[in-house]
Amino acid sequence: MISPQPLFQVRAELADILHLGATPYGERRVINILGGTVEGPRLRGTILPGGAVGADDLPVGAADI
Repeated sequence: MISPQPLFQVRAELADILHLGATPYGERRVINILGGTVEGPRLRGTILPGGAVGADDLPVGAADI
């Protein structure tokens, strides 16, 4: 029988949330990525700083990433 196994674990260090203000789609937020690691049985790596994740808080209670 096949059983699911985790492939890797991501540990990311994130900056504080930057609130950019309202847009026609909702409140815009950005979170900068400061670094981190990716580790698994057959995979290992480093997350470099400089990336970011943006999201809009939608009026229906969801977020658009």
